[in-house]
Amino acid sequence: MPVGSEIFETCVNIGRIMEVSWYPVERVYRRDVKLHFCGTNRAKDSNIRQVLIDRLGGPGTKKNQGVTYGLKGDEWQALACAIYWEDKNKRK
Repeated sequence: MPVGSEIFETCVNIGRIMEVSWYPVERVYRRDVKLHFCGTNRAKDSNIRQVLIDRLGGPGTKKNQGVTYGLKGDEWQALACAIYWEDKNKRK
């Protein structure tokens, strides 16, 4: 599948971050996140979002905001990566 220049720019930036970090950088793979939350590689973003809502509570309303209030798009995936990493490293 062809990719755009944004993908290559992302790869370059990830390399730069890993190169200059003064702490160990660990990559998180989508496959591992899907397995962690849903138990299958066939999970979709909506499945992971639902698991996060079940775990953290619903977004709520503007007046009664929940933990995930205001999250949209890729922010859900970033939250899933962070929780996956935290869960994985708590066990060590």
